[in-house]
Amino acid sequence: MIKTIPYWSALGKHFYNKMDALRELELNGLDLRDLTFYFFDKEFSQVDWTEEPEDDWEYMLQKRARQLQANYDYIRLWYSGGVDSHTMLNAFLNAGVHIDEIIVHRASPSGEFEDLANVEANRAAIPFLETKKEEELQGTNIRILDIGPKEYLKFYSVDGWQYLINTFEFRPVTLPVLYSMFPDLADPYEKGLRLADVRGGDKPRVRRDEAGFYAVYPDSSRAENVGAELLEDFFLTPHYPKLHVKQCWLLRNMIMKKHPEMMDLDPLYEHNGEFLEDWNGCCRLPLWNNISVGKGGDIYTPKCQVSLEEGKDHNPQAYKLYMGSLLEEGRTGEFKYRNQDIRGQMAGVMCTEYYMGL
Repeated sequence: MIKTIPYWSALGKHFYNKMDALRELELNGLDLRDLTFYFFDKEFSQVDWTEEPEDDWEYMLQKRARQLQANYDYIRLWYSGGVDSHTMLNAFLNAGVHIDEIIVHRASPSGEFEDLANVEANRAAIPFLETKKEEELQGTNIRILDIGPKEYLKFYSVDGWQYLINTFEFRPVTLPVLYSMFPDLADPYEKGLRLADVRGGDKPRVRRDEAGFYAVYPDSSRAENVGAELLEDFFLTPHYPKLHVKQCWLLRNMIMKKHPEMMDLDPLYEHNGEFLEDWNGCCRLPLWNNISVGKGGDIYTPKCQVSLEEGKDHNPQAYKLYMGSLLEEGRTGEFKYRNQDIRGQMAGVMCTEYYMGL
């Protein structure tokens, strides 16, 4: 299977770190209008978005699991217990596809891994895996990966850490960063095995106007793991583009059924909003344990808030390095940040959109 990796493009150059791309724009007196995000455009543009794929959704999910089984020697799932990774994991279980390894990661700058920031891992992901390990997951290596005080301090001690990660949150848990922290993650690959790091990613998004529906996607939903060469996004893949077409249609059908008059669809995609159940329910399984600390669009997500408080009190050196870099970076090129404020994360770029019809 030939890997294609998303990237940002500016001035004819490809970038796998968004800060590098934004810096290139700034140095050349350009702005976000000159930045594009390649997200499997070649493959997605070759399918018909105006027709809903006829195959059943569950059948397609299991087909994707079998596709990964056929193309890789070692399958590693990153499981959080959220709706995306839970649906992904169940696709493998229902298809009877063996998973070599499942990783649940927890992060705490203080080493307090039972804190609120890790409640989903501790009360959903890990207990669910416990219920499966004697039967469906027999022979699967289940690993709890803890990113603690030592890892926090080492990462934020690196000058220019913000150019090694595509987020400003105080939680260094992206795949490229985790590989640098835990080199043994590459062991299967180093042994010559075809390794896939499979992640659930995020749910589909569409926009709507008088002409109909369009499949859209913001780069922010994929940014954290851009550059991870061994990543296989389960739902958004160039190797099975109809899977993404199908989930966009499931979302479109839900909107037409439950919110037919809604034209501005942004409220649907608020992670803590009133429509979250509709967004999740159209193409994801219910949570095994319906517990979540919530998400957010800026760097002060609920999980990050907990980490910042812990870092300030129990890992002051890492906290000081993080805040110092954040303040210094925030003084540069305000166009780079959402609402001209670094606390809002990097300003978003939309991927190519695809017209789906009325």
